[in-house]
Amino acid sequence: EKDAARKQAIACARRLTRTERDSLGEQSYAVARLKLKIAKLQCEGGNMEGGLDDAEEAIMTLKSVLGEKHSLLGASCIFSATVYEKRISLATSTPVTCPKPLKQLTSYCKSMMNRALELYADALEPLTFKYSYRSAEENEVQPEIGDIFHRIGRIYSKKGSHSSAVDAYRRAFEAYGVPWNAIKSGTINRTDFHPNAAIIWYELAELHFATNEYGDSIHACEKTMELILMVRSLGKSTSNDSIETLPILTCQVAAASYTALHRHPDSTRSYQKALSELKKARSSLSSSDRGKWLGTNEESKILRKIGRSLLREVKVEEAKIYFVDALRVLRSSADNEKCAELPGILLDIGDVHLRLEEFHDALKVLGSCIKLYADQGVPEYDSNVERARQLFDDAQCSLSNGLNKSTEKSHHPIRVLSAGSPTSDVSLLQTPAGTLPTTSTAMCSTLSSNRHIYCNETVSKSGKKQLQSLLDELTEESPADEMKTDTSTSHNPVPSGKIMHQEEEIVKLTTSLKLLSAELRDSKIELARLKESHQNEIS
Repeated sequence: EKDAARKQAIACARRLTRTERDSLGEQSYAVARLKLKIAKLQCEGGNMEGGLDDAEEAIMTLKSVLGEKHSLLGASCIFSATVYEKRISLATSTPVTCPKPLKQLTSYCKSMMNRALELYADALEPLTFKYSYRSAEENEVQPEIGDIFHRIGRIYSKKGSHSSAVDAYRRAFEAYGVPWNAIKSGTINRTDFHPNAAIIWYELAELHFATNEYGDSIHACEKTMELILMVRSLGKSTSNDSIETLPILTCQVAAASYTALHRHPDSTRSYQKALSELKKARSSLSSSDRGKWLGTNEESKILRKIGRSLLREVKVEEAKIYFVDALRVLRSSADNEKCAELPGILLDIGDVHLRLEEFHDALKVLGSCIKLYADQGVPEYDSNVERARQLFDDAQCSLSNGLNKSTEKSHHPIRVLSAGSPTSDVSLLQTPAGTLPTTSTAMCSTLSSNRHIYCNETVSKSGKKQLQSLLDELTEESPADEMKTDTSTSHNPVPSGKIMHQEEEIVKLTTSLKLLSAELRDSKIELARLKESHQNEIS
């Protein structure tokens, strides 16, 4: 019914436009007003392209009839620029208010951004003319001009024009009643500033984070929280009532910046602060906003981020608690099986079980994780799927070798995985800590016929030095070796004791080298996981 009424109103407005055009001409104020009404109705109905065509014609008419300082022209320019921003948002699948730089912008999106910037610039002159008739005290805060510079800065930020965005944000601060020199000095003494200044600080934090300026991003987050406290104490509200949700986003940006700087304890505290702010916001958010924040599993996402931050601090038991809480929150929502976050949480829980040597639980959780990825259509070559399968194989390998949480720590298990399939039979060799196997033929053949070796215990620096000295001794040709060569050519037998001794030394050296190789391989795997986790946190 609304669409039918809207179409009827558009048809009526077009008939009036033709009548006014016939009587007053194309370049008349009445025709421009009617075209603006038609443009708004079309945009409300989803026909933004047709609406923009009518709005652009109205703007050209108003410029020629009323001049460039009329307030109606400014309002028309702001309306058209806002519609362009919505079209950019639809084309890039990002929210209008998101200040993050957009990657791989098409020429069409760039042209719409440029046109929106031109329209916002045209809207500034009528507003400046409006404020010129006010007193100096009344002009200290100019929220309409601040809003325009705020939007200009956001568009420049999306385009990736860092310096232009910062300059636009600076002018927005001044229009909102927060002088730039006060911002640089870190002291804001006045209380009549516009609350949207807090939103600009947050967008600056996002901009600095996107350009890898993590220190500046943390500073901007701190300033955002300071202004939020001032806004709350003064009882003010932002233009889109986001003052309750803004701390949640700000704390997460600060935590991601701390993670990039490898300040993991600070990152954990920031994520925990975001979680507490989310719980506070539940009581003050409207029902629609509450559904938006809790329906999108925001609490589950933050709990998972806390768990991953704790894993970086090697606090595995604490991380497990947060991962399980994230899973509980996620499963309490509707259609949780279709949620893209669910297999990721199961992957983290499986990783924790594996680190705690709870291999039975790890197999169950990782099996469910792999099945969910397959049900959701995630390809096999996806990094998360590959990681889940690798962890599943590791748990299966350890379980088939009889490893469990009660394994004595005085013995270090060497898991030798054959060169065949990842799930093939695995043999387990255990030796007392600090010693090496002494069986020569069987050990050498086993180690040489296998390609992958996994070790749970590292070799000490003193052990590496002893290994190097043994290598030096064997590479140097000693008189005993020369005598052995002479006796072998003369068909004299070599004492069996020396042969056994040399075989034992070879076995020790071979096994120690394999241990070092396994240690290096494990370090590379852990580094790759940390890099992947870092990229996921950034994205």
